[in-house]
Amino acid sequence: MKNIVLIGFMAVGKTTVGRMLSDKLNFKFIDTDEVIENKCNKTIQNIFAEFGEGYFRKIESDVVKIASSCTDTVISCGGGTPKDPDNVRSLEKNGMIICLKADADAICKRADISSGIRPILYNKSKNEIEDLMLKRQKYYDVAQYFVDTSDLTPEEVADMIIEYYRKETDFYVP
Repeated sequence: MKNIVLIGFMAVGKTTVGRMLSDKLNFKFIDTDEVIENKCNKTIQNIFAEFGEGYFRKIESDVVKIASSCTDTVISCGGGTPKDPDNVRSLEKNGMIICLKADADAICKRADISSGIRPILYNKSKNEIEDLMLKRQKYYDVAQYFVDTSDLTPEEVADMIIEYYRKETDFYVP
């Protein structure tokens, strides 16, 4: 079966919803950021600090190629994954791409922007986050479906995605 690929800005719920989808559909789950952290034995924050974004994106691209070759998998991508057209081509070969989005208020609530855990959001104001979201939107437009998670529970988001998946694949979920 086709993979379900979750893209979107940081803190929109890709990992949380992805795990829930994986459980509900009995699919494998791959979080590309987690794979990168395990592969490098460092946090994303430390990879960015020590080696820079270019190094991170190269590893991310390798991980995306491998994840894309799987089937029956929910793939949760890092916020910047679709910036690379090769990543998008790999993901859409055997995947239904869904963009999760949220408003800046929801993102600020969900992301601890003062912790440095999300290096690109570190100490950013709401306006700066909105600007970054706007700049990245063109990369997320590759998605087949869009779900605004701002006012929905992860369960509601997962159920919406399952409905989209059923329409695309005739997949039966009891």
